[in-house]
Amino acid sequence: PAAGLSVLYEAGRSRFAPPFASELRVSAAMSRRTSRRPRFGSVSHMHEAGGGAGSVREDIQALDYDIDESTLFHQELLRQPLEYRRRLNLYRWLICGAVGCGTGVLAFAIDCICEQLFDVKFSVAAHAMTHALRGSGSSAAAWVAGLATMSAINLLFVSVAVGLVVCVSPVAGGSGIPEVKAYLQGVKVPRMLRFDALLAKSVGVLCAVASGLVVGKEGPMIHIGAIIAAGVSQGSSKSLNVRTMWLKSFRNDHDKRDFVSAGAAAGVAAAFGAPIGGTLFAMEEAATYWSQPLTWRTFFCALCSTFTLNILLSSRRTDHFGALSHPGLITFGAFLPSDSDWDLRELPIFVGLGVAGGLVGAAFVSLSRRLTVWRLRAVVTARRRVCEVLAVTLLTTFFAFSLPLLLPCADHFATRNSTSHSEAPWRPEAPFEAPNPLVPALDELLCPAGRHAGLGEITLGPHEHAIKVLFHSTTKPAPVNLGISAIYALFSFALGVLTYGLPVPSGLFVPAIMAGGGPRRPLCG
Repeated sequence: PAAGLSVLYEAGRSRFAPPFASELRVSAAMSRRTSRRPRFGSVSHMHEAGGGAGSVREDIQALDYDIDESTLFHQELLRQPLEYRRRLNLYRWLICGAVGCGTGVLAFAIDCICEQLFDVKFSVAAHAMTHALRGSGSSAAAWVAGLATMSAINLLFVSVAVGLVVCVSPVAGGSGIPEVKAYLQGVKVPRMLRFDALLAKSVGVLCAVASGLVVGKEGPMIHIGAIIAAGVSQGSSKSLNVRTMWLKSFRNDHDKRDFVSAGAAAGVAAAFGAPIGGTLFAMEEAATYWSQPLTWRTFFCALCSTFTLNILLSSRRTDHFGALSHPGLITFGAFLPSDSDWDLRELPIFVGLGVAGGLVGAAFVSLSRRLTVWRLRAVVTARRRVCEVLAVTLLTTFFAFSLPLLLPCADHFATRNSTSHSEAPWRPEAPFEAPNPLVPALDELLCPAGRHAGLGEITLGPHEHAIKVLFHSTTKPAPVNLGISAIYALFSFALGVLTYGLPVPSGLFVPAIMAGGGPRRPLCG
């Protein structure tokens, strides 16, 4: 009886949903009341709304998630035809499938464009270094030319990202996960699910990643999936001033919340190729209100997202279309089974790595909190926020280009395709990985023939490529030694702290893997 009543309630709340016109009238009244306030997202707006950090925001409203338990309402649910309830349930499944496929397609587009931007940036910088070396014959002049070219391109990319956040959609900054969790718990964050937020998030994250900042594109996929779910399930867009006659029954807070939960799960599935993980994330971490039918629809949405992205990536990263070997945006490569058993002596090493990772994470949170409090007090204008992003970008580019100078040259990676007992050989999986034209140009400047700059392969390439190098470099002696890994971990940690909180779309998963995976090779490899 309880399960049947749950199904009846889902159908009934859709039938008696408030009309779209009433929502427009409420929105218009709210906009008239807040028309003279500063724009949402600015620091001045936060101070005026509540006085700064930790205060109450006046423009944030609560969503109507309460369940109607009146007797008349349940009697009306029982009078609904069975065919009507089945049709609404079918629509819910179809919408979840469309949301999953749309999230996978957009994730594929972001990944492809980001690869092309990396390819163009590395090719132009390598050409500038080669031209300067041949023209002047000075290695220093060639190094300066490469640094200047990389800095100019990175500033161009990050200017697009910060411009979209500051001028178009301030809520698109960061990963968007806190905003999605707040919405699923009943808080209506202004303009969080609008089309302009989707545009700023999608274009901004690929520009931020291509600029070389220590960020990832996996975290923002959760926000992107939530926006796609909100738009598809409502059949309308306030930003584009579009309102269709379809899906009127789902234009209420209750149904919209359920679809946003499924969209967030689809974003996790597209990022990591983990549909079960996406479902558990939406169930345990994000949403407060849940039901058994929603569990299966969310899992179906996550499956559609992973499958769509996997099929599309097979056309670019493999020779055979339909080879399901790339379920997510970030993968760690294939690991061959080891021919040795686990040893009890290895457990203290894993325990020590876990404790060290927890301490580093606590330090990251503490430093980020202090930096965020300082930003709320000092970086209070749009001009200062833009200048801060540009300064951090220049600093990141300088260190990425300068760190290879700190260590002596090592043996070349030509033997890295040799087979290991515990790991699969490193294989190029994307256009910019086969190979990065900037790395040979830098090796020509710094190292004799047959040797390479150890940090150049890691710091000058995409972050996902650096993770694969850390996990699958199989040369003996290992090209990723203690010095390289320590410098790389410190580089990722320090710049991750500075980058986290900037007004650009950014994820924190990849920087955390970079900082934690740095010491892995010399300690365990």
